[in-house]
Amino acid sequence: MVDMKAKVMGDRTARGEAVEDATYTLAQRRFHWWTVLLVATQVPLGLFMVRYGAATDFAEPTGKLYDTHKLMGLAILLLALARLACRLAQGVPADEPTLEPWQKVTSHITHWAIYALIIVVPLIGWLAISYYGPFEPFGIKLPVLASQDDARATQAFYWHKLAAYALIVVVGMHVAPLSSTTQSAGTVCCAACGYAPGGSREDSPPQRRP
Repeated sequence: MVDMKAKVMGDRTARGEAVEDATYTLAQRRFHWWTVLLVATQVPLGLFMVRYGAATDFAEPTGKLYDTHKLMGLAILLLALARLACRLAQGVPADEPTLEPWQKVTSHITHWAIYALIIVVPLIGWLAISYYGPFEPFGIKLPVLASQDDARATQAFYWHKLAAYALIVVVGMHVAPLSSTTQSAGTVCCAACGYAPGGSREDSPPQRRP
């Protein structure tokens, strides 16, 4: 009887370890949802502040909206770099086995594109602000990346806007279902929550990939 109980406990422990290894780590899931929260706030804020400023001749609280946007952009940049470092150090679960090869490729492309854009968009914004003038949101003096240049500031803001729109499109591809039965990019998003669609956490293989 004791041997049987020990065997059952051992099986449960091994199974639990396999399940844990088949999902994203707690740190990765936290990084994921912090990023979602910030980006989901930052994008509407950026769109609103530009239109509000143009409609009101930049009357208050336009300045505060811009300052908030700047600080949140830096936060997203730092979070993205930390998240990338965490991914490279800990790896990620193996691909959902039910996905077709083209779906896996699409999922990987959209995922890495999001990583690139959540780094590139705030970097270009930082550069644009540096060209535009002092970088002092809410009176906090922050380092600049270049000396003031109005012409280059206009160009940088333009590319910042295009990159932000590209991020919106790629995020949409990441979460939208690609067919009535499967979600290529969405599988990665679901896995970040600790499960994969189309099966239980126990069904996922315990391998991890970079």
